[in-house]
Amino acid sequence: MRQSVSCPSCWRNPLDNYYRNLLQLVKVDKIMTDDERRITPRYPLRAFAALCNSDKEWAAHVLDISYHGARVALLDEYHLCAGDSIQLRLEIPEMQVPAGALPYLYLNGTLVHQQEHMLGIQYEPASEADALLLKQILVNLNN
Repeated sequence: MRQSVSCPSCWRNPLDNYYRNLLQLVKVDKIMTDDERRITPRYPLRAFAALCNSDKEWAAHVLDISYHGARVALLDEYHLCAGDSIQLRLEIPEMQVPAGALPYLYLNGTLVHQQEHMLGIQYEPASEADALLLKQILVNLNN
C-alpha cells in the first residue's frame, strides 16, 4: 500500500497563497454572467441601423437594446476594434415612433466587444431628445 507524503509548505507553488488571498480580498463567490452584470435590462429588438466611425458607415441590424448598450450584427466586412468610437443611427420601427419625432435614434458610443459579425456597443444618447426617445422605446418594448 502506498503511503501519502505531505509536502512541506515551501514546496508548494508560491502563487497558491497569492491567489487564495486575492480571492478572499475580492470575495469572489462565483463568476457573474453578462445578464447578472447588467445594470439595466436588455430587450430584444429587430431594427435596421447604420454604424459608423470617422471613416466609414456600415449597414447593421440591432438584435437587442438597453439604455446603455446594444448588440448589433454587421453583415459586411468591417475593420473595427474594441475601444473604437462609433455612432449608431437606429431606424425606429413605425409603431415605436412617438408623434412628431424623427424616425431615427442617434447614439454615440464605443465598441466594447466583438465576435465575428456580432458587436457589443456601449453608448449614450447623442442629445436630450434622443435620451427621451430611447426611454420611450424601452418602455414600449417592456410592455
